[in-house]
Amino acid sequence: MTELRGALFKNEAGVIVGVPYGHLKRGTQCFLGLPAGKFQEVVLLCEAEKDRIRMIRLPQSFIERYGGHLPVSREYNQVKFKIERRDGCYKLHTNAGTREVTEFLDAEVLICPEQQDLYKYV
Repeated sequence: MTELRGALFKNEAGVIVGVPYGHLKRGTQCFLGLPAGKFQEVVLLCEAEKDRIRMIRLPQSFIERYGGHLPVSREYNQVKFKIERRDGCYKLHTNAGTREVTEFLDAEVLICPEQQDLYKYV
């Protein structure tokens, strides 16, 4: 993918993909945001445990169907994603109710260990 700006990328097919990052608070809720109207697909990166990131890939068809029901911050014009993990299931809260998104959860967990401060060695 090619970076466009911030958390927005363009894939090989020309689709704009938003890739926001957030932490699962208390192990159950993750809050993420993207510029409203600027993406067609989304890959939500939720740090579930220390150094472990889960990816939820919401395809263009999902965004086309439910994107209009996602809350938008008036102050920052950002679409807000609230993911809740409960009993092994992942749910996305929308203005029209909660949508199960576990089927979009990537099977692979990303392991991202904390990096040492490299500048102290320079």
